Amino acid sequence: NETNLVLVHRRFEVAENVPVPKLKKELYELYQNKTAYVFHWFFYPFGHNIPKLKSWFKTKENLNETSISWLTLNTYPSWEPQFVGDDRVPFHDERFPYRIRSNTHLAHIMCYQNFSFGIMNDVFTVHRGIKRKLKAYESYEIRSSKYVFLRLLKEFNTNLSMYYPHMEGKCKILD
Repeated sequence: NETNLVLVHRRFEVAENVPVPKLKKELYELYQNKTAYVFHWFFYPFGHNIPKLKSWFKTKENLNETSISWLTLNTYPSWEPQFVGDDRVPFHDERFPYRIRSNTHLAHIMCYQNFSFGIMNDVFTVHRGIKRKLKAYESYEIRSSKYVFLRLLKEFNTNLSMYYPHMEGKCKILD
């Protein structure tokens, strides 16, 4: 198969005092009660938000097989999709500083390589604990790595434009 496709699952975080949901209906109940949120919703909502959440929750759960709800291209430079892929997925660029596009850059490269992202029905992961803001040391790491990031960012975008000139109008630059 020559299609570059990865399978994306939704990611959530749940309160410490609730059971980890195993079924989508359990997750929906926690979501309705505000004891479950899209992962990192309070300080980085663009990173894990995937459109059509309401319809995803309403889709009848199939416990025997999963399906793809819809396909999308990565047109959001801030998106950190959680996915399963094969050996066509490019390597993670370890030069990006922690918390400064250290995960979003991979999906960005995949846009330039014309990957499709299949949003799966009924598949999700859960992280225990709801993070409401960055810790002091995380904020410090971001501030102290800004110069390295800005230098790398220019090189990164230049290389993508050079290697994939036909994708420039389709994929946004990483910012």
